[in-house]
Amino acid sequence: MFFMSRYFSFLWRMWVGLGLVIFTILLAPLLFLSVNVKGRKFFDISSYLWAKSVLLFSGLFYKVQRSKKIDKKANYIIVSNHASIIDIVLSYVVTYKSIAFIGKKELSKIPLFGYFYKKTNILIDRKNLMSRAYVYKEAKSYLNNKISIVIFPEGGIPKDRTIKLAKFKDGAFNLSVDSGIPLLPITFGNNKYKFPKKSKDGGSPGCLKVKIHDPIYPKGLDKEELKDKVYEIILNQILDFEKK
Repeated sequence: MFFMSRYFSFLWRMWVGLGLVIFTILLAPLLFLSVNVKGRKFFDISSYLWAKSVLLFSGLFYKVQRSKKIDKKANYIIVSNHASIIDIVLSYVVTYKSIAFIGKKELSKIPLFGYFYKKTNILIDRKNLMSRAYVYKEAKSYLNNKISIVIFPEGGIPKDRTIKLAKFKDGAFNLSVDSGIPLLPITFGNNKYKFPKKSKDGGSPGCLKVKIHDPIYPKGLDKEELKDKVYEIILNQILDFEKK
């Protein structure tokens, strides 16, 4: 039975990978047009269609608990836990906003996908200190143009799968204090179990749990207070999801 379960997980992960390739190729003309026209709305629609198609093809559905305090017209600095590549795909369909990720430069090397990722997001080279200054400047520019920024404050997917939530880095919280833009915490409840980083850890189709929390405004708070507050919110929600 254990062997059959591992075999099914392996085949399913291959199926998810196939879906990523198929829909990136099928929607490539639309995505190419969307990243080469003025404005962002065309890309927002295209990326939503791409992400939605990948999830449906993979047998992954989602249930979202959404705060009623979110201003649909406002832009936010979106911060969430990061435990799976599915976090990126899911963000495109649950945020209902024009979003840009601050992500690793290495993702731009992925054939075809990397082209669109590079054209629509802010890439950081962690080995280059000058890159951080560029990223900070670009992020403020995106926010000024009503595009919400998505940051995974853990800095990447934790290597140790037993870690519930890794220590947060300062970037998102410095940006919020400096710009006055509120933070929007999001908790992904079970992505790390449904599609773990390592193939040996398995995975399966099913329902992905998401909680979009109340916005947190930086007024009257410093970087450390913001960071601690968001960390506590997301960690408590992860623990709450695991109880159910």
